[in-house]
Amino acid sequence: MLPRILLTALVSFICIIQMKKALNSLRMLLNHPSLGWMRNRYVLSGVLFLIWMLFLDTHSLKIHYKLYKEIRQTRKAIEFYKSEIEKDKKLIEQLESNPDMLERFAREQYYFKKPTEAIFIVELEE
Repeated sequence: MLPRILLTALVSFICIIQMKKALNSLRMLLNHPSLGWMRNRYVLSGVLFLIWMLFLDTHSLKIHYKLYKEIRQTRKAIEFYKSEIEKDKKLIEQLESNPDMLERFAREQYYFKKPTEAIFIVELEE
Protein backbone atom coordinates (compact mmCIF):
# COMPACT_ATOMS: atom_id res chain seq x y z
CA MET A 1 0.00 0.00 0.00
CA LEU A 2 2.76 2.43 0.88
CA PRO A 3 4.67 2.04 -2.41
CA ARG A 4 1.49 2.79 -4.40
CA ILE A 5 0.98 6.07 -2.49
CA LEU A 6 4.62 6.99 -2.99
CA LEU A 7 4.37 6.18 -6.69
CA THR A 8 1.27 8.36 -7.03
CA ALA A 9 2.96 11.22 -5.18
CA LEU A 10 6.05 10.90 -7.37
CA VAL A 11 3.99 10.96 -10.58
CA SER A 12 2.04 14.02 -9.42
CA PHE A 13 5.29 15.74 -8.41
CA ILE A 14 6.77 15.05 -11.86
CA CYS A 15 3.61 16.41 -13.52
CA ILE A 16 3.83 19.58 -11.42
CA ILE A 17 7.48 20.05 -12.41
CA GLN A 18 6.63 19.57 -16.10
CA MET A 19 3.77 22.09 -15.85
CA LYS A 20 6.10 24.63 -14.19
CA LYS A 21 8.63 24.15 -16.99
CA ALA A 22 5.93 24.67 -19.59
CA LEU A 23 4.72 27.82 -17.81
CA ASN A 24 8.27 29.18 -17.60
CA SER A 25 8.85 28.57 -21.31
CA LEU A 26 5.53 30.31 -22.07
CA ARG A 27 6.55 33.26 -19.90
CA MET A 28 9.88 33.45 -21.70
CA LEU A 29 8.07 33.38 -25.04
CA LEU A 30 5.72 36.17 -23.99
CA ASN A 31 8.62 38.23 -22.67
CA HIS A 32 10.31 38.16 -26.05
CA PRO A 33 10.58 41.74 -27.40
CA SER A 34 8.88 40.99 -30.71
CA LEU A 35 5.83 39.53 -28.92
CA GLY A 36 5.39 42.35 -26.43
CA TRP A 37 2.05 43.29 -27.93
CA MET A 38 0.60 40.00 -26.69
CA ARG A 39 1.08 41.14 -23.09
CA ASN A 40 -1.36 43.98 -23.67
CA ARG A 41 -4.67 42.72 -22.32
CA TYR A 42 -6.71 44.81 -24.74
CA VAL A 43 -4.97 43.34 -27.78
CA LEU A 44 -5.24 39.86 -26.35
CA SER A 45 -8.94 40.27 -25.60
CA GLY A 46 -9.48 41.72 -29.08
CA VAL A 47 -7.76 38.76 -30.72
CA LEU A 48 -9.79 36.33 -28.63
CA PHE A 49 -12.96 38.24 -29.55
CA LEU A 50 -12.12 38.05 -33.26
CA ILE A 51 -11.41 34.34 -33.06
CA TRP A 52 -14.68 33.83 -31.23
CA MET A 53 -16.73 35.87 -33.71
CA LEU A 54 -15.12 34.42 -36.85
CA PHE A 55 -15.15 30.75 -35.96
CA LEU A 56 -17.08 29.89 -32.80
CA ASP A 57 -20.13 32.15 -32.64
CA THR A 58 -23.57 31.29 -34.02
CA HIS A 59 -23.06 34.12 -36.52
CA SER A 60 -19.64 32.91 -37.62
CA LEU A 61 -18.03 33.45 -40.98
CA LYS A 62 -18.87 29.89 -42.02
CA ILE A 63 -22.58 30.38 -41.35
CA HIS A 64 -22.56 33.74 -43.16
CA TYR A 65 -21.01 32.06 -46.21
CA LYS A 66 -23.66 29.32 -46.19
CA LEU A 67 -26.40 31.93 -45.97
CA TYR A 68 -24.79 33.93 -48.79
CA LYS A 69 -24.78 30.84 -51.03
CA GLU A 70 -28.42 30.14 -50.17
CA ILE A 71 -29.42 33.73 -50.98
CA ARG A 72 -27.54 33.52 -54.30
CA GLN A 73 -29.32 30.27 -55.22
CA THR A 74 -32.68 31.76 -54.27
CA ARG A 75 -32.04 34.82 -56.44
CA LYS A 76 -31.16 32.57 -59.38
CA ALA A 77 -34.38 30.63 -58.82
CA ILE A 78 -36.36 33.88 -58.72
CA GLU A 79 -34.85 34.97 -62.05
CA PHE A 80 -35.61 31.57 -63.57
CA TYR A 81 -39.23 31.66 -62.45
CA LYS A 82 -39.64 35.25 -63.66
CA SER A 83 -38.44 34.23 -67.11
CA GLU A 84 -40.82 31.24 -67.07
CA ILE A 85 -43.69 33.54 -66.11
CA GLU A 86 -42.85 35.82 -69.04
CA LYS A 87 -42.81 32.85 -71.44
CA ASP A 88 -46.17 31.69 -70.12
CA LYS A 89 -47.66 35.19 -70.45
CA LYS A 90 -46.56 35.35 -74.08
CA LEU A 91 -48.03 31.90 -74.72
CA ILE A 92 -51.34 32.92 -73.11
CA GLU A 93 -51.49 36.07 -75.26
CA GLN A 94 -50.88 33.99 -78.39
CA LEU A 95 -53.49 31.44 -77.41
CA GLU A 96 -56.09 34.11 -76.67
CA SER A 97 -55.48 35.96 -79.93
CA ASN A 98 -55.24 32.99 -82.34
CA PRO A 99 -57.91 30.24 -82.22
CA ASP A 100 -55.91 27.95 -84.53
CA MET A 101 -52.98 28.12 -82.13
CA LEU A 102 -55.32 27.34 -79.22
CA GLU A 103 -56.63 24.28 -81.02
CA ARG A 104 -53.11 23.10 -81.87
CA PHE A 105 -51.99 23.60 -78.26
CA ALA A 106 -55.00 21.68 -76.93
CA ARG A 107 -54.38 18.82 -79.33
CA GLU A 108 -50.65 18.58 -78.61
CA GLN A 109 -50.66 19.08 -74.86
CA TYR A 110 -53.98 17.60 -73.76
CA TYR A 111 -54.77 15.20 -76.66
CA PHE A 112 -58.08 16.87 -77.45
CA LYS A 113 -59.89 15.55 -80.51
CA LYS A 114 -62.91 16.25 -82.60
CA PRO A 115 -65.85 13.88 -82.17
CA THR A 116 -65.15 12.16 -85.49
CA GLU A 117 -61.42 11.64 -84.92
CA ALA A 118 -59.38 8.96 -83.23
CA ILE A 119 -56.01 9.66 -81.63
CA PHE A 120 -53.14 7.20 -81.69
CA ILE A 121 -50.09 8.02 -79.60
CA VAL A 122 -46.91 6.52 -80.98
CA GLU A 123 -43.90 6.41 -78.69
CA LEU A 124 -40.53 5.67 -80.23
CA GLU A 125 -38.03 3.66 -78.21
CA GLU A 126 -34.51 4.96 -78.29
